[in-house]
Amino acid sequence: MQLAEKAVRHYFDFKGRAGIREFILAHIMIALVNVCLLAVLLGLAFFGNFTVSVLSGPAASASFLDWAQTGISVIMLFSIGLGIAAIDSRRLHDLNMTSWWLVAAVCALVLLNIYGFFTFATYLHLFFIIFLLFPADKRANRYGPARVAVLSENDD
Repeated sequence: MQLAEKAVRHYFDFKGRAGIREFILAHIMIALVNVCLLAVLLGLAFFGNFTVSVLSGPAASASFLDWAQTGISVIMLFSIGLGIAAIDSRRLHDLNMTSWWLVAAVCALVLLNIYGFFTFATYLHLFFIIFLLFPADKRANRYGPARVAVLSENDD
């Protein structure tokens, strides 16, 4: 339970280190939140036969449903994307690597998808996830103390 509380407390925290258990638990929690938000979006799309005009003028044709779906999509993009970036960044720190590797991986994935190399992008993404599951650096590094010392403290 302490690990779940820590994952929630450090959801947008890019500093420090995250062990494999915290990394996996955070990704499971993010996936559950994503499923819940997708269910809301699908519910809005399914029951979207009503329209309420929000604005006047050229934008009056946009229904309330369109605005709600757009708003939920933006919330999903930022909250889930930043949460994943934060936990991946802390996991890289646990491996004694800089967060710039995450930026490089995301840029490579975006460029590969833009230019149509979807299969290679999928393999690159899987390789990056497997890489994040490597054993941690056992000693203290520039990102924080060793994980053994962090897990034994009472306040974590």
